[in-house]
Amino acid sequence: MIKFTGIVAEYNPFHNGHKHQIEYLRSLGAEVVAVAMSGNFVQRGAPAWIDKYTRTQMALSQGADLVFELPTVYALSSAEHFAFGGISLLNALHMDSVCFGCETPSLPLLDSAAKLLQKEPGNYRQTLQEHLKAGASYPAAREAALRENMPELPPDFLSGANNILALEYLKALRSTHSTLTPVPILRTDSGYHSTELSDGTFSSASAIRSSYKETKSLKDVSRALPEEVLTLLEDRSGRFGMETADFNTLLYYALRRAVRKDTLTHYGDIGEELANRIEKSLADYQNAETFILSLKRKNITYSRICRCLFQLLLEIPSEYVNGTSHPFPYLRLLGMRRSRSSYLRRITEVPVLTKMADAWDILSDSPCPYAKDFLSFDLFAADLYRQVLLQKTGTLIPDEYHAGIVIID
Repeated sequence: MIKFTGIVAEYNPFHNGHKHQIEYLRSLGAEVVAVAMSGNFVQRGAPAWIDKYTRTQMALSQGADLVFELPTVYALSSAEHFAFGGISLLNALHMDSVCFGCETPSLPLLDSAAKLLQKEPGNYRQTLQEHLKAGASYPAAREAALRENMPELPPDFLSGANNILALEYLKALRSTHSTLTPVPILRTDSGYHSTELSDGTFSSASAIRSSYKETKSLKDVSRALPEEVLTLLEDRSGRFGMETADFNTLLYYALRRAVRKDTLTHYGDIGEELANRIEKSLADYQNAETFILSLKRKNITYSRICRCLFQLLLEIPSEYVNGTSHPFPYLRLLGMRRSRSSYLRRITEVPVLTKMADAWDILSDSPCPYAKDFLSFDLFAADLYRQVLLQKTGTLIPDEYHAGIVIID
């Protein structure tokens, strides 16, 4: 039985699969469900489809009790660093369990694979290098090496995005010496990256976004969304549909500025090879999508390039993206059920930020030396998103100092 359980999520947007997860946790006895949620930029390297406060309201309306923002440094990062940040946040909240979706809901199998990937024994490293030298991409080489060391794995074990994240969550539980109990749940839709709506009531967030982009109508996606979420979207029709293309000019400016100053490798996960490719190709930049595709190689994935461009835009230094952080910098509360406000008193080791006007003074005493830096990235990300949304839709949402916490009864 579980009592206080956490979820690491993006809710981009919140759909029936997410509702099913929360209902499943309630059936197991969860009294408090807390969410570590990405802010206005998400892990695949893109702006969130809809702003973080609307997504917070979606989550609370469907049964979540507390929603905290996963700092942008973690949210806009590799699966490994994203999972590390999410688990660290839930550790700081004193949750007793963490629930995550996966395509293979066998905890012993997932845990064995996570242990092997974390320890990287000699046989695994040798096999990995052999596949890399043969020209395989890193994800393909890793899957091949894992399969050769664990022949009992089912087909396509590492093809599912949720399995990949599940392994990273389990690795993060080990690396942070967490007491969280992992609670896997079978993914109910057609897959994280699926862009086709299913015939039933479960479709991926990718499919929902793709359908809306094509039709500019919520009618076709309505069956995949909880009723309250659909109503919220209808009421805020000018606040969603954000995509990478909306940042085309800003991304070019960030790239051109960094090339001129020779600082590309100072930011994000941009290594020498990717920096060289950017410099050689920048004169042909037309838009972010075609530019990213022109840079893509077997050893440089599409998602990594997407993240790198937004890490550069937000001026996130490489040491923050590639390193880990102890202790967790702060807990930024985005929303809560009024009846669960007392839970905040359980949190004593990490500063809880509820009013941005007080945040800087609170963080002055933080044991985390980079807490203020992390918060400054969150504020910069939110402000850029706010301005681009205004240019795209004519809708001006409140800034971080006036947005306030989303509270429902």
